[in-house]
Amino acid sequence: MIDVFTLRGTSERFNGPQFLDDVTRRLDPNRFQRTEIAYPASVGAANFELNPFGPSLNRSLTVGKYALADAVQRTPNRVGLLGYSLGAYVISSFLEDLYAGAPYTRGCEIMFVATVANPRLAPGPGIPGYGIAGAHRTWPSVRRFEAFNPNDCICCCPDRSPLRGISDALDAFSFAEAGGWSADLADRLRRGRWQLTADWWRDPLGTYRAYQEAARLMGGYLTGEHNTTYLRDGHTARLADTINREVW
Repeated sequence: MIDVFTLRGTSERFNGPQFLDDVTRRLDPNRFQRTEIAYPASVGAANFELNPFGPSLNRSLTVGKYALADAVQRTPNRVGLLGYSLGAYVISSFLEDLYAGAPYTRGCEIMFVATVANPRLAPGPGIPGYGIAGAHRTWPSVRRFEAFNPNDCICCCPDRSPLRGISDALDAFSFAEAGGWSADLADRLRRGRWQLTADWWRDPLGTYRAYQEAARLMGGYLTGEHNTTYLRDGHTARLADTINREVW
């Protein structure tokens, strides 16, 4: 039996109806069993409880990757990871730490990784751009399967998109951690920790086009390119079929 540990997207309810259900319900039940990892799935006020003081994105990442490591260490079974959106971000961060040999990942062995709409998606064939939060760093050598919608700005963001600045500013945001968020922004300003730099004047026409494209992508985000399109166009179904066919 292969344990598939799943990590839900922002604001989805723990053990409730979730986006990843469209993948896991298609997996062969004779070979795969799903276990959901408990973590906040919160980006400040964006959380299932609509709590304005919800945990920040950074806090969700930290809790999620430590909970994931604990689950992997406890199971006697082979392990696959499956994450959507913020959940894929957690998996990316965990795998970066696993490759780097972080102590909390000791003993973790992963058979395969599958992500949907990963905000840390790395550039690759057929991928226009890369994740809005920046491409993930090095992962261990592991089977990987990625579902992405080319019109989804969360996983397929253009290199010089203004949307990247929004992602940077949200990393530590939470009303409950306002001091920490302010401190993080101040540190970004001092150290220049931004994906983009303020050099629009070098290419004003290119900058204008970048903002126009950002507006188009954000419009798509608001009308389903980050969620319903994956179901409608069969991305999640194809991902499940690929896992069933290639993971043994």
